[in-house]
Amino acid sequence: MTAMKHQIRSLWVPVLLLHAALLGSHAYAQPAPKADSDVTLYDYVVKAGDSCAGIANRELGSRKGYRTIHKYNDLGPLPHHLKPGTILRLPRVNRTPDAILESRIGNVEYRKAAETIWGKAAKGMDIFRSWRVWSHKKSTAVLVFRDQSVLSLRDDTVVVIYGPSASDGKRKLVRAELETGSLRSRLAALESKLLVETESSSMELESGSTVITASRQTKRSTVSNHEGGSVAVRQANKRGKRRGFAVRVAAGKGTWVEAGKAPATPVDLPPAPELRKTAELHVALASTGVVLKGSWKPVAQAERYRVEVATDPNVRIVVAAFEVTKDVTSFEAQGLKPGRYYVSVATIDDKGLESAPSPRQPIEIALLDHKPLDGEQEAQLAQGSQLLAPDGMTCTGSDAPPTPTLALFKAGPVTVTCTRKDGTQSAPLSLEIRGSVIAWPGEQGEAAILTEGQDSELLLHSSPPLPPAAQLRLEADPGVRAEVVSIGPEGIRLVAHATSASSKNSAIRIFRSTDLGEFLLSTVTLNIQAVVPQPSKPESQPRVAIGVVAGEYLSNLEDEGPEPGNAPFLGARASFEVSGRFEVEAEVNIARRGAAAAEPYLFASNQLLFAWRQPIGASFFLRGRVGPTLWHNNDPEIAETTAIGMAAGVGMERTIGPGALRLDADSFAFAGANGRIRASISYQWDVDLLN
Repeated sequence: MTAMKHQIRSLWVPVLLLHAALLGSHAYAQPAPKADSDVTLYDYVVKAGDSCAGIANRELGSRKGYRTIHKYNDLGPLPHHLKPGTILRLPRVNRTPDAILESRIGNVEYRKAAETIWGKAAKGMDIFRSWRVWSHKKSTAVLVFRDQSVLSLRDDTVVVIYGPSASDGKRKLVRAELETGSLRSRLAALESKLLVETESSSMELESGSTVITASRQTKRSTVSNHEGGSVAVRQANKRGKRRGFAVRVAAGKGTWVEAGKAPATPVDLPPAPELRKTAELHVALASTGVVLKGSWKPVAQAERYRVEVATDPNVRIVVAAFEVTKDVTSFEAQGLKPGRYYVSVATIDDKGLESAPSPRQPIEIALLDHKPLDGEQEAQLAQGSQLLAPDGMTCTGSDAPPTPTLALFKAGPVTVTCTRKDGTQSAPLSLEIRGSVIAWPGEQGEAAILTEGQDSELLLHSSPPLPPAAQLRLEADPGVRAEVVSIGPEGIRLVAHATSASSKNSAIRIFRSTDLGEFLLSTVTLNIQAVVPQPSKPESQPRVAIGVVAGEYLSNLEDEGPEPGNAPFLGARASFEVSGRFEVEAEVNIARRGAAAAEPYLFASNQLLFAWRQPIGASFFLRGRVGPTLWHNNDPEIAETTAIGMAAGVGMERTIGPGALRLDADSFAFAGANGRIRASISYQWDVDLLN
């Protein structure tokens, strides 16, 4: 009979599968009993690996809820297997969350049971059974269970929450699975235990504080018991179930478990570092953010250190945490908001065991607002800007008295300290105040020349540019007066006046006035040179030159004679420059003729010429000459004669040394006589005969 029933059932299976395929890709279970009027049902799609007990545990809050699934879905007699894609009708129930996300810093996500999509976790949200919580890099999260037990997730940590369940009838067992990362547990109730499972171990914790780590890469987990009851550590099998005897890890000790191996014998935790004392109050600029600094004494067993900055003395909400290597014994935390913080540092040895944190050092952070002088926000503190202290606090810098509004008048480095009403003084804050650069725009070392007795206009470049409404006052060295004419994008325009009492190198100091006082904006060392006026050299200055001339007559001197032909001559020349191009020249020459005759004789020529010069290069001139000529002949064979004629010629001139070398060719003629030609070379020295 039983065999017949199985045969009938096997015949119905293909029919049911065909019917499900015709209805669609999802198949509903057999019609269920009618739901109660106050119960709302919803569809649940069966996934691979699902069972009624597993679905009930995730969706209804208890594995015993499988009876409810059977109530609303006709799944046939037991045992039965759920096929992926089947749609079950489940009642909506008001489930109590297993934990609450008390706080989150950075990027924290969650994932519901049997889902693959992560969602953005929000502070205060409910976390239910089998949900995952993931704190990404540089992120933290705090989960609080129903019994107020706490799990603090560090960065890059994934935890699966299972919530409380019955244990041994005496205590509730709160269960969580650490897939990867690091967390700190704090058990608040003695009637509860916390079971943390990793891929390689199972750890049962009692009251106290414990740090647990797990690595997917190495499949290794560690437990560092800081305080409270002992921790029972067991090896886990491939399915994550506990196996073997428990190793008890007392407070102050730690152990580690590698995949497939029993827990190591517990050892002492490394000692905590000693934080160096620092001021309780720190101040920072609101525009640049807080940079919190600290240091500690090194620990011999350290492989690395872990620094945590929390908002509570129990380091429950960690706002900044990072690890450094063993050779680093200081830290800087940036991006903190104003408020009170607690800083601690722990030692991590070469086994991965972590010491209890050092005593928490309280630090209060206050922000100073920056008010620029010209109203525009600047990344750098400029000269003349102000620092505004929080209410109830005063600040001082350099020699300034304590004040709620600190004016930064002096350019360069400045150290600011602030004080609360109770007398608590802040740690020094080092700042760099940017001054204005005002300078003469010429070449480096070039001086702005002032002429005595005359006003000179100067344009000074300013970086950064000053607003046109800036109030400036000038203070100059003795013998120099200066006043501002205008201020614009091109710079500061001023008029300066030098007297005979001014020094060769003078300076002008520029002050700027504000509501809080006057300050030195810049000292401009212009190397102002007071120059005594000198008469300018006229464009054409009279010039006198004297020199020697030598040459030769190139044509017959007379129509007749014993030695007609060429004759050399020597002479002297003087010239007076009328203008840059015109000269008047006087020349006297003596020639010797008849060298082959028994009795040679002499003759002379005197010329008064007007010369014109045209430059053709840096030191070359083209010359032209014209003027009367006086001729005197003392030939014994001919009666002594004197004649007057006209001469004209051209030549070249080149300036050499203190004078000029000239080459000339002349042609001249006398009334009733033939013309004459001669060539000459002369050098004339410039002689200042007029001064």
